[in-house]
Amino acid sequence: DDSGDGAKDVSMVEATDAAVSATVVATATKKRRHTTGLGNLGNTCFMNSTLQCLAHTAPLRQYFVYSNYQAQLNRDNPLGTGGDLTTEFAKLLKEMWGVSGATDSASSSNGGLYTGGSTYFSSSYNNSAVYPRQFKTTLGEHASQFVGYDQHDSHELAAYLLDSLHEDT
Repeated sequence: DDSGDGAKDVSMVEATDAAVSATVVATATKKRRHTTGLGNLGNTCFMNSTLQCLAHTAPLRQYFVYSNYQAQLNRDNPLGTGGDLTTEFAKLLKEMWGVSGATDSASSSNGGLYTGGSTYFSSSYNNSAVYPRQFKTTLGEHASQFVGYDQHDSHELAAYLLDSLHEDT
């Protein structure tokens, strides 16, 4: 309904969520002229489609883009990835949404393993595609089924990634 009557039913949480989403999009728009997609690395369409779905799930995106996950990061859970995959996922989302200026305090505790900025870009910051090379490498380090550049099912990656994010936070 576009009549505006439904606006009265919007909760404070939804209003805040919309405002934060608008801020993320506005920040990305200032830094990029084009929509940011993900470049394929071999047969990684399955990975890119999963990452795009998760990147466009507003509450999840905001949790990672604004580093809210760090307060709950559990590097000691034997069922998780020691925070590695979660940190790379957050960095990738920041790159996709043009929030690369945000830093992860977790990076200093990893001896600088997680360097931000142009890690995901092929050459310059204004490219219209992000190449998730470091995310793919980290994924393969923790899930041998995703090593290499073979095709996989998106739902297998989604299940693994969501479970890893859950165990890491």
